Amino acid sequence: KKGILYKTKCYLGCQLQFGDFDQVKKEHDYFKEKTKPLGLTVLSPLEPIFTSSELESKELHLLIKEELKEGNFNFVHEEMKKIRSRDLAACDLSTFIVAKLNPTVPAFGLTDEIITSKRNGRPVFLILENGYSSCPLWLCSYFKPNWVYRSYDEVIDILFQIDSGKQEIDLKTWKILIDHLK
Repeated sequence: KKGILYKTKCYLGCQLQFGDFDQVKKEHDYFKEKTKPLGLTVLSPLEPIFTSSELESKELHLLIKEELKEGNFNFVHEEMKKIRSRDLAACDLSTFIVAKLNPTVPAFGLTDEIITSKRNGRPVFLILENGYSSCPLWLCSYFKPNWVYRSYDEVIDILFQIDSGKQEIDLKTWKILIDHLK
């Protein structure tokens, strides 16, 4: 029997400008593998999502940073508009968001994805390795303590509980399509 999360979409938000692309890729691959039995469509900014947008890669980020140093601000502006537009569109398409945040590192894009998703009524599973005590104060207004997790494994566990019905969800918040529309 398929659970309630079958064929839903999940966006994986992450920190890329000051993050480790290779580590993020490993974490996203791990999440996708572990949640495969749920039948989710997992959207990652490190993989193609739309036919009309280029891949957000380590090489592209290096190019953008180099152009920024050289003063090619229009190029940087145009490239970042494309990335932001694509990432927020992926958030809009998603049933829920999983966002891993290191609050000691600037995370303007991820914070934009989190707040935009929350304002649009999407459930967001926030991962903070040091737990709620490390949550940026502004984000505390968006997240009750029980919606902050310490690892992908904790989020994966709760997703399996939601899928099986062991963990109830508020269907006013969760916008899950009926089966024949998924």
